Amino acid sequence: MMDSLSAETRRRRRQPGGEPRLLLTIAWHPDWRRVGASAWLDLQPGGEAAAVNRAEPLFVHGDDAAPLQDPFISRAPLHIQRVADAGWTISGDTDRIGLVVMGRERADSHQLDASALRAGVVIVLQDRVALLLSLHGGRDGHPATSRPLATLRERLTAAASLDVPMVVVGPPGVAKSEIARLAHDASERSAGPFVVATAASWQGDSDGAVLRGRANDGSAGLIHAAQGGSLLVEAIEEAPDAAQVALIELIDHGTWSPVGGGAVRRADVRVVATCHHDLDEAVRRKRLRADLLRRLRGFEVAVAPLCERRVDLPRMLLNALHGEYGALERTLPLPDGEEDPWLPARVAAALVAGRWPGNERSFRNVVRGIVLRDVDNAHATLNLDAAGRVGLEALALRQLLGEQPRASELTVEAVKRAMRASGFRASAAARLLGVSRSHLYGFMRARPDAFRLAPDLGIEDVKGALAAMDGDVAQAARALEISARSLVLRITQLGLDA
Repeated sequence: MMDSLSAETRRRRRQPGGEPRLLLTIAWHPDWRRVGASAWLDLQPGGEAAAVNRAEPLFVHGDDAAPLQDPFISRAPLHIQRVADAGWTISGDTDRIGLVVMGRERADSHQLDASALRAGVVIVLQDRVALLLSLHGGRDGHPATSRPLATLRERLTAAASLDVPMVVVGPPGVAKSEIARLAHDASERSAGPFVVATAASWQGDSDGAVLRGRANDGSAGLIHAAQGGSLLVEAIEEAPDAAQVALIELIDHGTWSPVGGGAVRRADVRVVATCHHDLDEAVRRKRLRADLLRRLRGFEVAVAPLCERRVDLPRMLLNALHGEYGALERTLPLPDGEEDPWLPARVAAALVAGRWPGNERSFRNVVRGIVLRDVDNAHATLNLDAAGRVGLEALALRQLLGEQPRASELTVEAVKRAMRASGFRASAAARLLGVSRSHLYGFMRARPDAFRLAPDLGIEDVKGALAAMDGDVAQAARALEISARSLVLRITQLGLDA
């Protein structure tokens, strides 16, 4: 039964002391509505241990508080104790409480240090409930989100009010393009276009025509397509030098001119870029011009890898499950009182404890596999094999276990199936395949006999497809095996009237 929090309790939660404190968060529960509820554990060295069982402590969610309350969780307690200034123990009768700590079973006591707790330690009880135990600085307040994510949100709020060039930096898979889109949607340019282009697909563009367009054939270029909005250049370090020079002119003077002649034109475009690598290292390796970097650093947003944001993962898991079920026009199953929940806590614990070298992209890919499997099996319990691994697609499974995707596993047929299944949207196809968008583009670009990308289409190709489909852009895009959005952009670049 939920209890309302007193004003004094809320005040204490908002104003913790200066000592590092442990936060215990419900990472998974048979009643998924409990996910994200948390309890502070104020432990002193050599002091009394905190007890965790079905009846205590109270986990707070908003203004409500309740214990775990699962009837299959033992009343026998799990004990969490601080034994030294930088040491903690987790102990309990493993046979009675079904204790698993970071995948380790058959131990009644686990020793933990501050570094492990700062990263986050996942505890499983009876394969029904997963808890995330994390250490936070005394001035962090109630960390509903990790410090990196809180900083990111602050930076995005600032980015929305500044109409300056912006660069988003982070490892592959951390949703850099989505972050750039959030900044655009929150800005005064939100009513304008948000044009996304991947620099890895510009190889061979020796004169910057992809951006500037051409005077001789009337193609307008990406700058024209982004007028009044934002131009996002993904993987800016992959851009040819001529394109980087065109971006410098655009940023410095707000102008561009088509390749091959024509009047200088005024531009009203915000330039946003993403980069997978360390920016200074990209300059040292001569992949990125130093003068372009100086201009892009008018506003820089750094995105931390998922392994540094474990405290965010319980909510991310729940949101991803809701999103995937919603995409299938279904709802996340509610508990039905059965002894075995459809998603065992060990599976959820593996998701929360995973290293995720592919970051959000691979996390969503694995969650999608879980949802598709669940829908196909009418919410039957997801079984684990002897190694405790989730039985999913090979690429997704390796990502869950902390291994990089193998490029050798991509085949032309697999890519074609993924592209068709995703409506020829490269980002969605890359997520299905478990690789980055730039990696997918590189694979396709290296096989021109099998794939045609939108920039490869000439005027006659586009005109022929539109004529064959009576001007229906969506049908023409399917015939050309590209997305409708890519076709509209190519039509604009070629100066055609759809």
